[in-house]
Amino acid sequence: MFGGCQGGLNLQSRHLAHIFATSLYSIGVMNRLIRDNSHILSPLKPRFYISCFANLFLISQTRKGRKMKKNKLAIVTLGSILSAGLFMNAFASTVLTPTELENIHTPFSYNVGMDFDTMEAPSANTLPRAKIILSKASTDVKLFRVYRLYAAGSRGTAIDIPTQALADTMKADPKVEAVVGTMNHLPVSADAWVKQLKNTFGSQVSQVKAILIGNEVNGGAYTATQLKAEIQAMATALANNGLDTIPVSASLSGLPRQGNDSIANALFDPYMKAIVSNWSSKWNDGYPFVEFDPYPDALVPAGSPPQDIMNAAPKVFNEYYADVYRNYISRFKTTAGKPLQGVIGETGAEGIKDADWKYGVKVNNALTSALTTEDKQAKNHTIPTFLFETIDEPGKADGQRQMGFFNSDGTGNGSSLPGWVATHKFTGWVS
Repeated sequence: MFGGCQGGLNLQSRHLAHIFATSLYSIGVMNRLIRDNSHILSPLKPRFYISCFANLFLISQTRKGRKMKKNKLAIVTLGSILSAGLFMNAFASTVLTPTELENIHTPFSYNVGMDFDTMEAPSANTLPRAKIILSKASTDVKLFRVYRLYAAGSRGTAIDIPTQALADTMKADPKVEAVVGTMNHLPVSADAWVKQLKNTFGSQVSQVKAILIGNEVNGGAYTATQLKAEIQAMATALANNGLDTIPVSASLSGLPRQGNDSIANALFDPYMKAIVSNWSSKWNDGYPFVEFDPYPDALVPAGSPPQDIMNAAPKVFNEYYADVYRNYISRFKTTAGKPLQGVIGETGAEGIKDADWKYGVKVNNALTSALTTEDKQAKNHTIPTFLFETIDEPGKADGQRQMGFFNSDGTGNGSSLPGWVATHKFTGWVS
């Protein structure tokens, strides 16, 4: 999603982008595509341009804090639908087999993790409170993702509260693992960033299982060329500081559900190549991976009732991920022949309004129920997934405030986290 709205798409922009057929046409990527790729755009039909510019208008207006009138929203939605068909449409949707699930390679010891941020949760945005939350949550979850090493706006002078709390939690519980993001862009050199990572996590830095450049990088913060440069710089810094086995990847807001769409491929392929072509054989047994963020509300029409969002939760895995897995990421391999792996970096109860707050927990439970089914069928393996999010963030927009799995004091809120989430580890790859 966006870790405190830093670098990702907001709810309204996200949903319209999600129904952009097989990909998420974000403002920055589309601007660059129009500017730099006339050879691709020239044969496209006028309806594509209508859709592009409608979405650009929506996102720019939303980011300025202006409200969209219903007729403008309808135009944007219609343009998106016309572009190539609804994003919610399935293209393969053959559920992954147990063997396929067992063969998904990640650097994590656990199948399921959780995203943790407190930027938009004022009552939790202190180090003592964040540590209390994680001390309780880490009994149920052992893998956490934080979005930034340095606090937003600190320019490299202060460690972000969730990250410091996670580092302290890991020192108390060595079973806990971390994924650490850089956000957009590095406030210091890559070498200085890695040195601070080591200083913050201390003896537990080996439990940092991945570094993510940016957040939803296709949202305009990075071109593929910029992403490639930052991956290379981070890889060099990690190697120079004795951490050359920590993988460096990125998250995207979504990925195409089919592999033969030339428009979608022109947008997303360069990002995949930036990751795969710079993957070290020392990372994740040589298997590159990318994170992307499918949400249930993106799989139903905009404005659908909360019950429909809850019912769509299993489709995140059985349809969306299955399509991406079979049709898109399977196209990319390293020079050694190792195929690109997919990790769900965020999914949760987005789209649940405050008035329907009880459905936040219901969506959370529908997601973990679907994962439990996989766990039972595939010998303690599931689609690797980070659940969004640890606690509610009241400072966000309506539709993004009912997503927490825990209360702001770290106690449970009724969201189900089965025991296998914290105890089931991968037991070895099936060849």
